[in-house]
Amino acid sequence: MLETSLNSQFSTTATEFERQRDRSVLYNVLIMTGIGVLSLYFLLSEHPDWTKLAWAAFFIALAAVFYQPRYGLYAIMFFSLVGDIRISHFLPFDKNLSSEESIFYLHDAAAVSPVEILFTLTLGSWLLGLIMRKELSKIKYGALFWITSAFIALALFGFVTGVLRRGDIFIAQLELRPILYIIIMLVLTQNLITNPKHINNLVWAIMAALFIEGLFAIYFVQFSIFEVVDELTEHSASIHYNTMFILFAASWVVKNGSWYKRFILPIMIPPVLYSFYVSDRRSAILALIIALGMVGLFMYQERKILFKILLPTAIIGGILYMGAFWNNTSALGKPAQTIKTVIAPEQGSEKDQGSNYYRFLEDLNTYFTIQQAPILGIGFGNKFYQIVQMPDISFFIFWEYITHNSIFWIWMQMGAFGFIVMLYMISVSIIKASRVAWKLPSSEIKIFAIVSTTFLFMHFIYAYVDISWTSQSMLYLGTTLGLVALYEEYQERLENGETIEDLYSIEV
Repeated sequence: MLETSLNSQFSTTATEFERQRDRSVLYNVLIMTGIGVLSLYFLLSEHPDWTKLAWAAFFIALAAVFYQPRYGLYAIMFFSLVGDIRISHFLPFDKNLSSEESIFYLHDAAAVSPVEILFTLTLGSWLLGLIMRKELSKIKYGALFWITSAFIALALFGFVTGVLRRGDIFIAQLELRPILYIIIMLVLTQNLITNPKHINNLVWAIMAALFIEGLFAIYFVQFSIFEVVDELTEHSASIHYNTMFILFAASWVVKNGSWYKRFILPIMIPPVLYSFYVSDRRSAILALIIALGMVGLFMYQERKILFKILLPTAIIGGILYMGAFWNNTSALGKPAQTIKTVIAPEQGSEKDQGSNYYRFLEDLNTYFTIQQAPILGIGFGNKFYQIVQMPDISFFIFWEYITHNSIFWIWMQMGAFGFIVMLYMISVSIIKASRVAWKLPSSEIKIFAIVSTTFLFMHFIYAYVDISWTSQSMLYLGTTLGLVALYEEYQERLENGETIEDLYSIEV
């Protein structure tokens, strides 16, 4: 995943461009294979020393940041997504160094996480390089930066409001910190990624992390003393898994999709798909169905004949599937059960109806709390009012602070202005991503743009019914917003007469 010619230009000839890309593919495959073999070795060892492996990887990442800040961006996304609080509670890099269950535990007062150390050093190394070269004027901003900055400013205001209302400062800072990650990752992505090849490296870092997380899931299920029936991973993990499925689908839909994604991703998908199905997140399944429908629209643009053949087939197949699996609760019936809970919630399983009822009660309390402070919000660190009693899930530390409806949670915490700015940020980012994905020519960049567009849709669909303002999701969201800004820049350059090869020939 690391660039092999850091101080050279790609040839603009088509033949040399293909050779460069093929060599990059080979290096990516070798690195991915090494990661997989190393992970399996530690999984299968009788007494694996995870601490040494984790610290070694972390220090290697820190050293790489000072060599090339962009490597820090790759490492942030890889390390933040590879761990999971459920199946690898000892590993998540977004936990503080004061978390005793973490292999990075140092001291009770070390209230900073490895990911925060990593992106702080990445940000500092990049800015220091700009200062030394006197290139601060080259920092990129763009429309999404200013919109996101306004949202972050209102989040900080929500923190102040919460403290002034005598909220729990410890809870308040835990709620706020992930939101701040958005703007940091947006800036780093938009400025450190200077070549479409870097996007490819970043995407592979994400896919490698999801693949290893899937391996963790299989290991957890096979060797855990507990029976795992559902909710295997963190809430947001299934949305992240979806991006691998969409990347695979888009690589086949786009005419000039890369062969290595078409044939390597199927090898990586099985453990991820297994974890996805065992986790049984209805919102993620629904979001995936909608995202695949969006990919179908791009199929109409790219492969009209195939689209006209597959559309009626998909409609007929979907109807037959829903009829056959309407009351089937097996793994094959999960998509049908997800759709069923949307169009006929009263016919859902007892578990699904119980989950729906909890959210219904929680929504009543959310709306009442919003009405008590509709303009400024109650601020972070304050419990929401409970005018109707909800089932006790106090094993979840935030159960009285964070609601499953993450969209209206922002209104509750940050007030009407924060809510409106959030909606504007969501709308603008999705519009920009959709427009540029549609306009880009058939290429690797178009594939990445499709994945980014669908991720934004999936994330905010998911956010309406589940907790989404978490560290992993905010890192992923901020990175995606930065990529959208880059896609716009590439599209403008293409409209001005440059070619795809020209984009790859940017000096690194």
